[in-house]
Amino acid sequence: MTAANIDPAAVKQGQRASWDALSANWEAVGERFELGAAAVTERLLDAGGVRAGHAVLDVGTGHGEPALTAARRVGPAGRVTGVDISPAMLDLARRRAEGTPNIGFAEADVESIDLPAASFDVVLSRWGLMFAVDHVAAFRGLARLLVPGACSPRRSGARRPARRRSRWASGC
Repeated sequence: MTAANIDPAAVKQGQRASWDALSANWEAVGERFELGAAAVTERLLDAGGVRAGHAVLDVGTGHGEPALTAARRVGPAGRVTGVDISPAMLDLARRRAEGTPNIGFAEADVESIDLPAASFDVVLSRWGLMFAVDHVAAFRGLARLLVPGACSPRRSGARRPARRRSRWASGC
C-alpha cells in the first residue's frame, strides 16, 4: 500500500480500536512500563523546559504519561492537558489522575486538536506523534497551539542530525 492509497479515517479507526482493546492489559502492566519509561519522560520534560506555572499539552497521552509527571512539575499554578485518540486509554488516564487538580484529558486526533490557539507553553509527545497519518497537518496544528516562542520536544525514537534540529527537536 502506498501513501496515496491510505485511507486516513480507516487508519485512525484501526488505531482507536487497537488502543481501546489494549487498555485493560495496559492497566495491568503500566506501572512496570513506566519504570523503564520514566527516564525518557524526565528527559522530555527537561528538553521542553517544563517548569512551575507552565501550560503543557501531552499529545498521545495514552494512560496519562508524561502528562501526570508534567502536572507534578508545573504545580498548582500550571495546567496539563493530555489528548489521545483512544477513549478507553483516556479513561485509564483519568483514573490514574484522580486527585490531581491541574490535569485534564480530552479525546482528540493529533491532526485536528480543537483547542484555543496559543494556549500552551510546551507541547510534548513521548511516543504519540509516530501514529499521525499526516505529519505535516499534525505539526501545523500543534504549532498553532503554542504561544509564540514556545517549545515542542518529542521523542519518537528517531535521531536527527544536529543541523536539522528545530523547535520540534528533542531539545529546544
